[in-house]
Amino acid sequence: FASAATDASSRYIDVAFVVTKYGRGEQIEIRATSNDARRAEQHDLIHLIESTRFRPRIVNGALADEAPVTVRHYLQ
Repeated sequence: FASAATDASSRYIDVAFVVTKYGRGEQIEIRATSNDARRAEQHDLIHLIESTRFRPRIVNGALADEAPVTVRHYLQ
C-alpha cells in the first residue's frame, strides 16, 4: 500500500486511518501534504484506502477492534 520514496519523490500525502477488525480502512484523515499535491490526488488516495482490505491486527490472540495507521504516501 505505502509507496517507496525515491530521489525523484518530493511530493507526498500524509494520511491517518484506522483498520477495523474486518480489515476496512475507516476514519481517514489527510494530515499533511507537500505544496504541490493536488486535491484530486488526495481524493484518489482516500478512495484507495476505502477500497483496500487490510490485515487486521491481532492482540493477545484476538482481533483488535481498531488499529491506527499513519502513512506517508509518495506521489509520482
